[in-house]
Amino acid sequence: MLKKSLLTVVCILVLGLFAVQPLAAPASGVTPALTNPPETRSTDMTCFGNWPTSGLFASAYQVAVGDWFSLEWCDPEYYIASNNYFVLDHFEVYYAPVGNWIYMDSTMGLELEYLRAPSPATVDFKVVVYGTYEYGGNPFATKFTSNTITIKFSTGLRCAGNPSPADGAPGISLTPTLSWDAVPGADAYDVYLCDNPTQLVYKATITGTSYTAEPLNANSRYYWAARAKNSDIYATGCNSWTFTTGGGSGGCSGTPVFIPAAAHIEGSGGSHWRTDVGLYNPSSSTASVSLKYLPQGGDNSSAPCQTIGPVSAGASLLLSDILGPDARDDNKAGGLAIFSSYALVVNSRTYNQAAGTYGQGIPGHPASQAMGVGPQRVLSQLHENSGFRTNVGFLNPGGTSATVELTLFGGDGSNLGTLSYTLQPFEQKQIGQIYRQVTFTDVKNGRIILAVTEGSVLAYASVVDNTTGDPTYIEPQNIY
Repeated sequence: MLKKSLLTVVCILVLGLFAVQPLAAPASGVTPALTNPPETRSTDMTCFGNWPTSGLFASAYQVAVGDWFSLEWCDPEYYIASNNYFVLDHFEVYYAPVGNWIYMDSTMGLELEYLRAPSPATVDFKVVVYGTYEYGGNPFATKFTSNTITIKFSTGLRCAGNPSPADGAPGISLTPTLSWDAVPGADAYDVYLCDNPTQLVYKATITGTSYTAEPLNANSRYYWAARAKNSDIYATGCNSWTFTTGGGSGGCSGTPVFIPAAAHIEGSGGSHWRTDVGLYNPSSSTASVSLKYLPQGGDNSSAPCQTIGPVSAGASLLLSDILGPDARDDNKAGGLAIFSSYALVVNSRTYNQAAGTYGQGIPGHPASQAMGVGPQRVLSQLHENSGFRTNVGFLNPGGTSATVELTLFGGDGSNLGTLSYTLQPFEQKQIGQIYRQVTFTDVKNGRIILAVTEGSVLAYASVVDNTTGDPTYIEPQNIY
Protein backbone atom coordinates (compact mmCIF):
# COMPACT_ATOMS: atom_id res chain seq x y z
CA MET A 1 0.00 0.00 0.00
CA LEU A 2 0.98 3.64 -0.34
CA LYS A 3 3.41 4.88 2.27
CA LYS A 4 2.91 8.52 3.38
CA SER A 5 5.89 10.80 3.91
CA LEU A 6 6.55 14.54 4.02
CA LEU A 7 8.87 16.40 1.74
CA THR A 8 11.86 17.84 3.60
CA VAL A 9 13.13 20.94 1.90
CA VAL A 10 16.84 21.32 2.56
CA CYS A 11 17.98 23.66 -0.17
CA ILE A 12 16.86 26.64 -2.22
CA LEU A 13 15.14 25.72 -5.47
CA VAL A 14 14.23 28.34 -8.02
CA LEU A 15 11.54 26.82 -10.21
CA GLY A 16 10.33 29.43 -12.67
CA LEU A 17 7.91 31.58 -10.72
CA PHE A 18 8.42 30.14 -7.23
CA ALA A 19 11.11 30.00 -4.58
CA VAL A 20 11.14 27.03 -2.18
CA GLN A 21 13.01 28.04 0.98
CA PRO A 22 13.28 27.10 4.65
CA LEU A 23 10.68 29.05 6.60
CA ALA A 24 12.19 32.09 8.33
CA ALA A 25 11.40 32.94 11.95
CA PRO A 26 8.83 35.75 12.40
CA ALA A 27 10.14 39.19 13.27
CA SER A 28 10.26 39.95 16.99
CA GLY A 29 7.65 42.33 18.35
CA VAL A 30 4.97 41.40 15.80
CA THR A 31 1.53 41.57 17.34
CA PRO A 32 0.09 38.02 17.37
CA ALA A 33 -3.48 39.31 17.11
CA LEU A 34 -2.77 40.81 13.69
CA THR A 35 -1.50 37.63 12.07
CA ASN A 36 -3.79 35.61 9.80
CA PRO A 37 -2.98 31.92 10.40
CA PRO A 38 -3.12 29.76 7.27
CA GLU A 39 -6.13 27.57 6.68
CA THR A 40 -5.47 24.03 7.91
CA ARG A 41 -7.10 20.85 6.64
CA SER A 42 -6.97 17.32 8.03
CA THR A 43 -6.16 14.83 5.29
CA ASP A 44 -7.80 11.95 7.15
CA MET A 45 -11.01 13.96 7.73
CA THR A 46 -11.57 15.52 4.29
CA CYS A 47 -10.01 13.33 1.63
CA PHE A 48 -12.13 10.20 1.39
CA GLY A 49 -13.46 9.88 -2.14
CA ASN A 50 -11.98 13.22 -3.21
CA TRP A 51 -9.58 12.01 -5.89
CA PRO A 52 -9.35 13.16 -8.53
CA THR A 53 -12.02 15.88 -8.39
CA SER A 54 -11.16 17.81 -5.22
CA GLY A 55 -8.07 16.37 -3.63
CA LEU A 56 -5.76 19.40 -3.80
CA PHE A 57 -5.77 22.23 -1.24
CA ALA A 58 -3.74 25.33 -0.47
CA SER A 59 -2.97 26.92 2.88
CA ALA A 60 -4.29 30.22 1.46
CA TYR A 61 -5.86 31.31 -1.83
CA GLN A 62 -4.95 35.00 -1.65
CA VAL A 63 -1.31 35.56 -0.77
CA ALA A 64 0.79 38.71 -0.59
CA VAL A 65 3.98 38.63 -2.63
CA GLY A 66 6.75 37.44 -0.34
CA ASP A 67 4.43 35.62 2.09
CA TRP A 68 4.60 31.86 2.62
CA PHE A 69 2.06 29.27 1.48
CA SER A 70 1.90 25.52 1.00
CA LEU A 71 0.14 22.95 -1.18
CA GLU A 72 -1.40 19.80 0.29
CA TRP A 73 -3.17 16.88 -1.37
CA CYS A 74 -5.07 13.78 -0.43
CA ASP A 75 -3.73 10.26 -0.26
CA PRO A 76 -4.97 8.53 -3.44
CA GLU A 77 -5.42 5.23 -1.61
CA TYR A 78 -8.74 6.66 -0.36
CA TYR A 79 -9.88 6.84 -3.98
CA ILE A 80 -8.70 3.46 -5.24
CA ALA A 81 -10.96 0.48 -4.51
CA SER A 82 -9.85 -1.53 -1.51
CA ASN A 83 -9.69 -4.81 -3.45
CA ASN A 84 -7.16 -3.42 -5.87
CA TYR A 85 -3.45 -2.88 -5.32
CA PHE A 86 -1.74 0.42 -6.11
CA VAL A 87 1.97 1.12 -5.76
CA LEU A 88 2.92 4.79 -5.69
CA ASP A 89 5.83 5.92 -7.78
CA HIS A 90 5.70 9.69 -7.19
CA PHE A 91 3.67 12.91 -7.28
CA GLU A 92 4.36 15.68 -9.76
CA VAL A 93 3.29 19.27 -9.11
CA TYR A 94 2.51 21.63 -12.01
CA TYR A 95 1.65 25.31 -12.22
CA ALA A 96 0.24 27.50 -15.01
CA PRO A 97 0.95 31.23 -14.64
CA VAL A 98 -0.12 32.05 -18.24
CA GLY A 99 -2.29 29.07 -19.19
CA ASN A 100 0.42 26.52 -20.07
CA TRP A 101 1.23 23.85 -17.47
CA ILE A 102 4.85 23.89 -16.29
CA TYR A 103 6.53 21.18 -14.23
CA MET A 104 7.41 22.42 -10.74
CA ASP A 105 8.59 19.55 -8.49
CA SER A 106 8.33 15.84 -7.63
CA THR A 107 7.87 14.24 -4.24
CA MET A 108 6.69 11.09 -2.45
CA GLY A 109 4.99 13.18 0.24
CA LEU A 110 1.52 14.67 0.55
CA GLU A 111 2.50 18.33 0.58
CA LEU A 112 4.86 20.88 -0.87
CA GLU A 113 5.58 23.54 1.70
CA TYR A 114 7.66 26.67 2.24
CA LEU A 115 6.56 28.28 -1.03
CA ARG A 116 6.35 31.97 -1.79
CA ALA A 117 5.88 34.06 -4.93
CA PRO A 118 8.27 36.87 -5.89
CA SER A 119 5.86 38.75 -8.20
CA PRO A 120 2.13 39.43 -8.67
CA ALA A 121 0.22 36.81 -10.65
CA THR A 122 -2.86 34.59 -10.73
CA VAL A 123 -1.64 30.99 -10.92
CA ASP A 124 -3.30 27.58 -11.33
CA PHE A 125 -1.91 24.44 -9.67
CA LYS A 126 -2.51 20.70 -10.09
CA VAL A 127 -0.95 17.45 -8.85
CA VAL A 128 -0.49 14.28 -10.91
CA VAL A 129 -0.09 10.88 -9.21
CA TYR A 130 2.06 8.28 -10.98
CA GLY A 131 2.10 4.62 -10.02
CA THR A 132 1.27 1.01 -10.84
CA TYR A 133 -2.33 -0.15 -10.64
CA GLU A 134 -2.82 -3.94 -10.41
CA TYR A 135 -6.15 -5.42 -11.42
CA GLY A 136 -6.82 -9.15 -11.76
CA GLY A 137 -3.14 -9.93 -11.41
CA ASN A 138 -2.15 -7.62 -14.25
CA PRO A 139 -0.15 -4.44 -13.44
CA PHE A 140 -0.87 -1.25 -15.36
CA ALA A 141 1.15 1.96 -15.25
CA THR A 142 -1.35 4.69 -14.49
CA LYS A 143 -1.74 8.26 -13.34
CA PHE A 144 -4.43 10.40 -11.73
CA THR A 145 -4.71 14.16 -12.06
CA SER A 146 -6.10 16.29 -9.27
CA ASN A 147 -8.48 19.19 -9.45
CA THR A 148 -7.09 22.60 -10.37
CA ILE A 149 -6.86 25.33 -7.77
CA THR A 150 -6.17 29.02 -8.33
CA ILE A 151 -4.09 31.26 -6.06
CA LYS A 152 -3.89 35.02 -6.49
CA PHE A 153 -0.59 36.62 -5.56
CA SER A 154 -0.92 40.35 -4.95
CA THR A 155 1.60 43.05 -4.24
CA GLY A 156 1.83 43.23 -0.46
CA LEU A 157 0.70 46.24 1.56
CA ARG A 158 3.23 47.91 3.79
CA CYS A 159 2.44 48.59 7.43
CA ALA A 160 0.88 51.88 8.47
CA GLY A 161 3.36 54.33 9.98
CA ASN A 162 3.76 57.68 11.71
CA PRO A 163 1.24 56.94 14.48
CA SER A 164 -0.34 59.70 16.52
CA PRO A 165 -0.10 59.57 19.51
CA ALA A 166 3.55 58.68 19.00
CA ASP A 167 4.53 55.20 20.14
CA GLY A 168 5.05 55.24 23.92
CA ALA A 169 3.53 58.70 24.40
CA PRO A 170 2.44 59.56 27.98
CA GLY A 171 -0.35 61.82 29.28
CA ILE A 172 -2.78 61.20 26.41
CA SER A 173 -6.42 62.38 26.49
CA LEU A 174 -9.06 59.94 27.74
CA THR A 175 -10.85 60.29 24.36
CA PRO A 176 -7.90 60.32 21.95
CA THR A 177 -8.05 60.56 18.19
CA LEU A 178 -5.72 57.93 16.73
CA SER A 179 -4.22 58.62 13.31
CA TRP A 180 -1.59 57.27 10.90
CA ASP A 181 -0.23 57.83 7.40
CA ALA A 182 -2.11 56.41 4.41
CA VAL A 183 -0.74 53.18 2.91
CA PRO A 184 -0.51 53.07 -0.92
CA GLY A 185 -2.88 50.45 -2.28
CA ALA A 186 -5.02 50.23 0.85
CA ASP A 187 -8.70 51.03 0.66
CA ALA A 188 -9.54 50.47 4.35
CA TYR A 189 -7.98 49.94 7.79
CA ASP A 190 -8.95 47.64 10.66
CA VAL A 191 -8.44 49.45 13.97
CA TYR A 192 -7.49 47.52 17.11
CA LEU A 193 -7.33 48.93 20.66
CA CYS A 194 -7.18 47.50 24.18
CA ASP A 195 -5.14 47.37 27.38
CA ASN A 196 -3.86 43.82 26.78
CA PRO A 197 -0.53 43.60 24.90
CA THR A 198 -1.01 39.98 23.79
CA GLN A 199 -4.42 40.16 22.13
CA LEU A 200 -5.59 43.40 20.56
CA VAL A 201 -9.36 43.89 20.25
CA TYR A 202 -10.93 44.79 16.90
CA LYS A 203 -12.82 48.09 17.08
CA ALA A 204 -13.80 49.21 13.57
CA THR A 205 -13.05 49.15 9.85
CA ILE A 206 -12.68 52.64 8.39
CA THR A 207 -11.73 54.10 5.05
CA GLY A 208 -9.94 57.15 6.47
CA THR A 209 -6.74 57.43 8.49
CA SER A 210 -8.04 58.48 11.91
CA TYR A 211 -10.25 56.97 14.61
CA THR A 212 -11.65 58.56 17.79
CA ALA A 213 -11.62 56.13 20.70
CA GLU A 214 -14.37 55.70 23.26
CA PRO A 215 -13.63 57.08 26.76
CA LEU A 216 -10.63 55.28 28.25
CA ASN A 217 -9.44 54.73 31.81
CA ALA A 218 -7.16 57.34 33.32
CA ASN A 219 -3.49 56.57 33.98
CA SER A 220 -3.60 53.37 31.92
CA ARG A 221 -1.42 51.92 29.17
CA TYR A 222 -3.15 51.07 25.88
CA TYR A 223 -2.03 49.15 22.79
CA TRP A 224 -3.37 49.88 19.30
CA ALA A 225 -2.82 49.24 15.62
CA ALA A 226 -4.23 50.24 12.25
CA ARG A 227 -4.00 47.37 9.78
CA ALA A 228 -4.08 48.26 6.10
CA LYS A 229 -6.08 46.08 3.72
CA ASN A 230 -7.74 45.97 0.32
CA SER A 231 -10.09 43.56 -1.42
CA ASP A 232 -7.30 41.00 -1.79
CA ILE A 233 -4.94 41.10 1.18
CA TYR A 234 -4.02 42.47 4.58
CA ALA A 235 -0.72 44.03 5.60
CA THR A 236 1.18 41.44 7.64
CA GLY A 237 4.04 41.44 10.14
CA CYS A 238 3.05 44.83 11.58
CA ASN A 239 3.76 45.99 15.12
CA SER A 240 1.32 47.59 17.52
CA TRP A 241 1.87 50.96 19.25
CA THR A 242 1.32 52.09 22.82
CA PHE A 243 0.32 55.19 24.73
CA THR A 244 -0.55 55.99 28.33
CA THR A 245 -3.54 58.09 29.31
CA GLY A 246 -3.28 60.98 31.73
CA GLY A 247 -5.31 61.40 34.89
CA GLY A 248 -8.08 63.59 33.53
CA SER A 249 -8.09 67.11 34.95
CA GLY A 250 -4.72 67.86 36.52
CA GLY A 251 -3.26 64.65 35.10
CA CYS A 252 0.45 63.87 35.43
CA SER A 253 2.39 62.43 32.50
CA GLY A 254 3.76 58.91 32.37
CA THR A 255 2.71 55.47 33.56
CA PRO A 256 2.12 55.65 37.33
CA VAL A 257 3.71 53.46 39.96
CA PHE A 258 1.51 53.21 43.05
CA ILE A 259 2.61 53.10 46.68
CA PRO A 260 -0.36 51.53 48.49
CA ALA A 261 0.20 53.31 51.81
CA ALA A 262 1.92 56.49 52.97
CA ALA A 263 1.44 58.66 56.06
CA HIS A 264 2.29 61.67 58.15
CA ILE A 265 -0.10 61.02 61.00
CA GLU A 266 -0.39 60.21 64.69
CA GLY A 267 -1.44 56.60 65.28
CA SER A 268 -2.59 54.29 68.06
CA GLY A 269 -0.48 53.86 71.20
CA GLY A 270 1.33 57.16 70.75
CA SER A 271 2.87 56.16 67.40
CA HIS A 272 4.02 58.78 64.88
CA TRP A 273 3.90 57.50 61.32
CA ARG A 274 6.03 58.98 58.53
CA THR A 275 6.90 57.89 54.97
CA ASP A 276 10.09 58.29 52.94
CA VAL A 277 10.09 57.54 49.21
CA GLY A 278 13.12 56.38 47.25
CA LEU A 279 13.39 56.70 43.45
CA TYR A 280 16.06 55.16 41.22
CA ASN A 281 16.35 56.04 37.52
CA PRO A 282 18.06 53.13 35.69
CA SER A 283 17.65 54.74 32.25
CA SER A 284 20.27 56.67 30.29
CA SER A 285 18.15 59.85 30.28
CA THR A 286 17.02 62.35 32.89
CA ALA A 287 13.51 61.54 34.13
CA SER A 288 10.88 64.20 34.85
CA VAL A 289 8.99 63.08 37.97
CA SER A 290 5.69 64.15 39.49
CA LEU A 291 3.23 62.64 41.95
CA LYS A 292 -0.35 62.54 43.11
CA TYR A 293 -1.32 62.14 46.73
CA LEU A 294 -4.40 59.88 46.97
CA PRO A 295 -6.08 60.58 50.33
CA GLN A 296 -8.06 57.90 52.13
CA GLY A 297 -11.81 57.67 51.71
CA GLY A 298 -12.75 59.25 48.39
CA ASP A 299 -12.63 59.47 44.61
CA ASN A 300 -9.18 60.73 43.62
CA SER A 301 -9.74 60.97 39.86
CA SER A 302 -9.05 64.70 39.99
CA ALA A 303 -6.20 64.63 42.48
CA PRO A 304 -3.78 67.45 41.63
CA CYS A 305 -0.43 66.73 40.03
CA GLN A 306 2.60 67.96 41.95
CA THR A 307 6.04 68.26 40.38
CA ILE A 308 8.94 66.63 42.15
CA GLY A 309 11.63 67.51 39.63
CA PRO A 310 14.24 65.71 37.55
CA VAL A 311 16.08 62.53 38.47
CA SER A 312 19.33 62.26 36.53
CA ALA A 313 20.28 59.18 34.55
CA GLY A 314 21.54 56.47 36.88
CA ALA A 315 20.81 58.59 39.96
CA SER A 316 18.67 58.02 43.05
CA LEU A 317 16.47 60.51 44.90
CA LEU A 318 15.21 60.27 48.49
CA LEU A 319 12.02 62.16 49.41
CA SER A 320 11.97 62.29 53.20
CA ASP A 321 8.65 62.52 55.05
CA ILE A 322 6.83 62.83 51.73
CA LEU A 323 3.52 63.92 53.32
CA GLY A 324 5.06 66.04 56.05
CA PRO A 325 4.53 69.76 56.66
CA ASP A 326 7.67 70.66 54.73
CA ALA A 327 6.76 68.37 51.86
CA ARG A 328 3.45 67.53 50.20
CA ASP A 329 0.80 67.58 52.94
CA ASP A 330 0.31 67.55 56.71
CA ASN A 331 -1.24 64.96 59.03
CA LYS A 332 -2.51 62.77 56.22
CA ALA A 333 -2.69 59.10 55.22
CA GLY A 334 -3.42 57.53 51.87
CA GLY A 335 -1.60 56.28 48.79
CA LEU A 336 0.79 57.79 46.25
CA ALA A 337 1.03 57.65 42.47
CA ILE A 338 4.51 58.39 41.12
CA PHE A 339 4.73 59.49 37.46
CA SER A 340 7.88 59.64 35.38
CA SER A 341 8.92 60.18 31.77
CA TYR A 342 11.14 57.08 32.13
CA ALA A 343 10.55 53.91 34.14
CA LEU A 344 11.75 54.22 37.73
CA VAL A 345 12.37 51.76 40.52
CA VAL A 346 10.07 53.01 43.30
CA ASN A 347 10.28 52.01 46.94
CA SER A 348 9.19 53.50 50.24
CA ARG A 349 9.57 53.09 53.98
CA THR A 350 6.79 53.91 56.41
CA TYR A 351 8.04 54.05 59.99
CA ASN A 352 7.11 54.92 63.55
CA GLN A 353 9.20 57.69 65.06
CA ALA A 354 9.98 56.50 68.58
CA ALA A 355 13.36 56.20 70.30
CA GLY A 356 14.87 55.85 66.86
CA THR A 357 12.50 54.41 64.24
CA TYR A 358 10.68 51.15 63.60
CA GLY A 359 9.68 50.77 59.96
CA GLN A 360 8.39 48.65 57.11
CA GLY A 361 9.34 48.68 53.44
CA ILE A 362 6.45 49.24 51.02
CA PRO A 363 7.35 48.69 47.35
CA GLY A 364 5.76 50.54 44.47
CA HIS A 365 3.68 48.64 41.92
CA PRO A 366 2.26 49.54 38.49
CA ALA A 367 -1.45 48.97 38.00
CA SER A 368 -0.66 45.85 35.93
CA GLN A 369 0.50 44.10 39.12
CA ALA A 370 -2.73 44.78 40.99
CA MET A 371 -5.01 41.92 42.00
CA GLY A 372 -7.96 41.63 39.61
CA VAL A 373 -11.05 39.51 39.20
CA GLY A 374 -9.95 35.89 39.17
CA PRO A 375 -7.70 33.82 41.45
CA GLN A 376 -7.89 34.51 45.17
CA ARG A 377 -4.89 35.55 47.25
CA VAL A 378 -4.08 35.28 50.94
CA LEU A 379 -2.70 37.56 53.66
CA SER A 380 -1.17 35.33 56.31
CA GLN A 381 0.61 35.42 59.70
CA LEU A 382 -1.86 37.93 61.11
CA HIS A 383 -2.44 38.65 64.81
CA GLU A 384 -5.08 40.54 66.79
CA ASN A 385 -4.51 40.41 70.56
CA SER A 386 -2.90 42.33 73.39
CA GLY A 387 0.50 42.06 71.76
CA PHE A 388 -0.30 42.90 68.13
CA ARG A 389 -2.89 44.55 65.91
CA THR A 390 -3.50 43.99 62.19
CA ASN A 391 -4.42 46.77 59.79
CA VAL A 392 -5.50 45.93 56.23
CA GLY A 393 -5.45 48.39 53.35
CA PHE A 394 -6.35 48.68 49.69
CA LEU A 395 -5.61 51.05 46.85
CA ASN A 396 -7.66 51.13 43.67
CA PRO A 397 -5.22 51.94 40.80
CA GLY A 398 -7.95 52.27 38.17
CA GLY A 399 -10.37 54.88 36.93
CA THR A 400 -13.45 52.80 37.75
CA SER A 401 -14.75 51.43 41.05
CA ALA A 402 -13.34 48.23 42.57
CA THR A 403 -14.79 45.76 45.08
CA VAL A 404 -12.86 43.30 47.23
CA GLU A 405 -14.24 40.62 49.55
CA LEU A 406 -12.38 39.40 52.65
CA THR A 407 -12.93 36.08 54.40
CA LEU A 408 -11.22 36.09 57.82
CA PHE A 409 -9.92 32.92 59.46
CA GLY A 410 -8.43 32.21 62.86
CA GLY A 411 -5.21 30.35 63.40
CA ASP A 412 -7.18 27.12 63.92
CA GLY A 413 -8.84 27.50 60.51
CA SER A 414 -12.19 28.67 61.84
CA ASN A 415 -14.14 31.02 59.56
CA LEU A 416 -14.67 34.22 61.56
CA GLY A 417 -16.67 36.20 59.02
CA THR A 418 -16.73 37.98 55.67
CA LEU A 419 -16.32 41.66 54.83
CA SER A 420 -16.70 43.56 51.56
CA TYR A 421 -15.34 46.97 50.58
CA THR A 422 -15.96 49.05 47.45
CA LEU A 423 -13.36 51.64 46.47
CA GLN A 424 -13.98 54.62 44.25
CA PRO A 425 -11.50 55.45 41.45
CA PHE A 426 -7.97 55.81 42.84
CA GLU A 427 -9.25 55.58 46.41
CA GLN A 428 -7.07 54.35 49.26
CA LYS A 429 -8.71 52.72 52.28
CA GLN A 430 -7.20 51.26 55.46
CA ILE A 431 -9.16 49.36 58.11
CA GLY A 432 -7.55 49.34 61.53
CA GLN A 433 -7.71 46.20 63.69
CA ILE A 434 -9.47 44.30 60.92
CA TYR A 435 -10.37 41.28 63.08
CA ARG A 436 -12.33 43.50 65.46
CA GLN A 437 -14.78 44.03 62.59
CA VAL A 438 -15.96 40.42 62.98
CA THR A 439 -14.88 39.12 66.41
CA PHE A 440 -13.61 40.14 69.85
CA THR A 441 -11.78 36.84 70.20
CA ASP A 442 -8.01 37.03 70.15
CA VAL A 443 -6.41 35.82 66.92
CA LYS A 444 -2.92 34.38 66.52
CA ASN A 445 -1.48 33.41 63.15
CA GLY A 446 -4.73 34.06 61.27
CA ARG A 447 -5.21 34.56 57.57
CA ILE A 448 -7.49 36.52 55.23
CA ILE A 449 -8.58 35.28 51.82
CA LEU A 450 -9.00 38.10 49.29
CA ALA A 451 -11.27 37.96 46.23
CA VAL A 452 -11.74 40.90 43.86
CA THR A 453 -15.21 40.93 42.28
CA GLU A 454 -14.90 44.20 40.35
CA GLY A 455 -11.94 46.24 39.09
CA SER A 456 -8.51 45.74 40.62
CA VAL A 457 -6.78 46.53 43.93
CA LEU A 458 -3.36 46.65 45.50
CA ALA A 459 -3.80 45.07 48.94
CA TYR A 460 -1.64 44.78 52.05
CA ALA A 461 -1.65 44.01 55.76
CA SER A 462 0.43 45.72 58.43
CA VAL A 463 0.90 43.82 61.70
CA VAL A 464 2.00 46.26 64.42
CA ASP A 465 3.67 45.39 67.73
CA ASN A 466 1.53 47.14 70.35
CA THR A 467 4.49 47.56 72.72
CA THR A 468 7.19 48.93 70.41
CA GLY A 469 5.13 50.18 67.50
CA ASP A 470 7.25 48.06 65.14
CA PRO A 471 5.25 47.21 61.95
CA THR A 472 5.56 44.25 59.57
CA TYR A 473 4.32 44.77 56.01
CA ILE A 474 2.62 41.76 54.36
CA GLU A 475 1.62 41.52 50.71
CA PRO A 476 -0.95 39.02 49.43
CA GLN A 477 0.34 35.77 48.01
CA ASN A 478 -1.05 33.46 45.37
CA ILE A 479 -2.91 30.38 46.58
CA TYR A 480 -1.47 27.39 44.72
